[in-house]
Amino acid sequence: MDLNSAYFCDYLTKEVTESLLKSPPQQVWVLEEIVDPKESGNRLRLESAGIEINYPRFIIGELFGHCGESLYLKSRKDSAKLSYLVANEIISANPILKDINEYFDRSTLMLFFAKAKAFQIEKLLMFVNVAKNMAKNSKVVLWLKKPNFPIKEIKKKYPEIEFNFYGERRINNVYLKTIIKEVLRKTRNLMLNQFSPIMPESGCGEDVLTLQEDELVFNARKRFRGQLSLLKSALSADRVIYIAGSNKIGLKKVESEGRKAVYLPIYLKEPQCITEENRKVIEKIKMYQRILFSAELTERDSLVREQIAAARSLLGSAELMTRTVLASGAKTFVFGDPYHKDVDALLLVAPRLNVNTVSYQYSNLGFIHPVMCSTANIMLVMSKLFEGIYNKTPVHPEHFKELGYCYDSVNESLLRYASKHRKYLMGNGAKVIICYFDESVQDDRWGLFSERKHLHDLQCLAELVINEKKYGVIIKSQFARNNPTEKYPNDKILNEARLTGRMIDVCVGNHRNIIRPAEVALASDITIGHKVGATASLESAVVGTPSVMINDIGYKTEQDYLYEKCNIEFKSMESVLNEIQKVDQDNFSECGLGCWKEIISEFDPFADGCSELRLKAALN
Repeated sequence: MDLNSAYFCDYLTKEVTESLLKSPPQQVWVLEEIVDPKESGNRLRLESAGIEINYPRFIIGELFGHCGESLYLKSRKDSAKLSYLVANEIISANPILKDINEYFDRSTLMLFFAKAKAFQIEKLLMFVNVAKNMAKNSKVVLWLKKPNFPIKEIKKKYPEIEFNFYGERRINNVYLKTIIKEVLRKTRNLMLNQFSPIMPESGCGEDVLTLQEDELVFNARKRFRGQLSLLKSALSADRVIYIAGSNKIGLKKVESEGRKAVYLPIYLKEPQCITEENRKVIEKIKMYQRILFSAELTERDSLVREQIAAARSLLGSAELMTRTVLASGAKTFVFGDPYHKDVDALLLVAPRLNVNTVSYQYSNLGFIHPVMCSTANIMLVMSKLFEGIYNKTPVHPEHFKELGYCYDSVNESLLRYASKHRKYLMGNGAKVIICYFDESVQDDRWGLFSERKHLHDLQCLAELVINEKKYGVIIKSQFARNNPTEKYPNDKILNEARLTGRMIDVCVGNHRNIIRPAEVALASDITIGHKVGATASLESAVVGTPSVMINDIGYKTEQDYLYEKCNIEFKSMESVLNEIQKVDQDNFSECGLGCWKEIISEFDPFADGCSELRLKAALN
């Protein structure tokens, strides 16, 4: 036992307990909450040996490193960089994966693994950063469950940490399970093949394919994490084929409107009229699947076997996407969300199929994470600012074009809803209306924003409404589950504010709150968002509403040099509300608070509400 070391583990497993008993330290810090009753028995064994067991209470989003940034954000940023190194190690160490990556070109397979491993690496780095934070200047000795990715790059980054990984993976019955899964997969495909849909009539290569994971509904009021409303405006109905990725909701409605749609999980028959070159691509995909299947059966290393299985799954999706593309005759694939496996699958084969791939940016990214990257031919970025940020990543789109902020349009429907909200609040006495955009609440120790902090900010707004009759507040939560009325139905302060008629929630959707930020921004005199989720704040500024951001987590972004030019960033909800109360109710547009005029062109160089026209031009 080293008296100058601090000992940490994720769980008090049997392996960790046996290891600690060999050379008992004075105390051990357990970073995860007890989930297995056996841990209580292991704790008693260690305490009987004179070891003090500590279960610290913390929220990683509220712990800070030397640079003043939340350890949650530090872990995410560092894992983003490491994921590419780990992915490259996975590809380089396996000749089959290396051959696949080179054949399909553009390093799409490597990016696929970077995305797959990024959040797993992030969780490991969270353990590391919390342990270092608690250990102060002591050496960290850390026991963790063996991760399912290579750890060479992790150890290289943290040479000062003594890592102890436990839990070898079992390989019992793995061969039988692999064979059974493959038989079931082929049987399913054969059965589905009998009921394969007829692909909507081809537009002679002019059709555009797009993948939509959310509900297939067209409503200008709603802001999906997709491109339905954008493409509806940018292209004629007979040119877009909507692929419903995992949700058939709305499929028949789309078809009844005269639009083309297909449910992706249905196995499509192999097209008959295809070129010899494209047939070779399909055969190549099948060949690689067979090779990977054999390798999965014979591989003894569980870690390598998981990597092979992941690549085989991607190729299975690539085969389906290839059939979809060839059956449709489409030559363009457009997408906004690059993190879906089906997107990576099509990007993998697109160069071989001569399909043009177009991605567009919809989020005000402070840094680029692998899940937001792609190998598209063309990336439509908001501005040159983001082209520079994307180009810093090891794998990125081939070419860039400026689009402006994609959700920049303001239509009659949006204005009508905004007017309705404003009239309601003013009818109840409000003279100044504040809109608040919250962020995702993860009420566990590994989250960024705790429920306690979320409720605190809401109560600050509620108390303002209660104490100052001239203020009205609109709450637009990011996720439906965090809608204050549903999440805190018994909170006295929030309920008292609601009873005034000057504090309302605006929420539509089962998962995400799909109301556009512009709707509530146009109803408000000023909006309050968070720097870590600055897209809603940017959209508010784009439509002309003053917009400020709270940064109580020390978030550092690539855009900080721009934010510093304006009076838009504050450290707490209290400090924002203090500034708002200093402003005369008729002077928000001139006081400078929340004004982005000096920098808005850096984010949206066009500021004309016509991003749909530029999207149309890019797709033509």
